[in-house]
Amino acid sequence: MNSSGHRTNILNEDFTGIGAGTARGAYSSNHAHYGCQVFSDASRWDFSKLVVNKSLEGGKTICYIAFVGSLEIRVIAVAGDGTVTELPVAKTGPAARFEKPSEGVHYACLYDRESDVLYPVKNL
Repeated sequence: MNSSGHRTNILNEDFTGIGAGTARGAYSSNHAHYGCQVFSDASRWDFSKLVVNKSLEGGKTICYIAFVGSLEIRVIAVAGDGTVTELPVAKTGPAARFEKPSEGVHYACLYDRESDVLYPVKNL
């Protein structure tokens, strides 16, 4: 509550939901921890509705990702140097299919076209 920005968001009555996540990775060849918070009205940003199912097909990990809402499904890879790359997914309506590479850190994301913001939601 010592951060004025966080305090304002926490006490804002318009926000009825919060999403938070952490991940370990690397930044400039050093071990790093990343953190993220998203405050929302939950009607549009209910990240809990993002569902990921994984299966092995022909020795490859296939991720089936589904989300019902106005946000688009995207997948990103985060390299050891912190470089973020968007990866191709096969989209079918509110779902997507993603063949996960064997190496690297990958996240299922939701993209808000209106605000041009990409929200990493689940580590794949």
